[in-house]
Amino acid sequence: MDIPGSLRDRKKAATRQSLHEAALRLAMAHGLDGVTVEDIADAVGVSRRTFSNYFANKEDAVLHADRERTRELVSLLEGRPAEEEPWPALRAASRALNRAGAAPDREWVA
Repeated sequence: MDIPGSLRDRKKAATRQSLHEAALRLAMAHGLDGVTVEDIADAVGVSRRTFSNYFANKEDAVLHADRERTRELVSLLEGRPAEEEPWPALRAASRALNRAGAAPDREWVA
């Protein structure tokens, strides 16, 4: 993923992504109830306070990529012609979203 901006912005984005990935990995291994914010922060090598700079709670960290992807999809849908039927618009926006990013997320492919 190519992240524009300053070095600081890129480092912040990398930390956010690392926290998200650790949260997902730990939640899949132990269940969401079996994971704490401290576990996630420790897995990335940051403090709980640093975690809190990026996410409000562990659920927020787990859902980060889905929320970002949903925002992108909504933006693409809003850019579709108003007269376009809903399903073709959604399919076109989904294809555009997948073209814009890396490999499609399996959970988003029907």
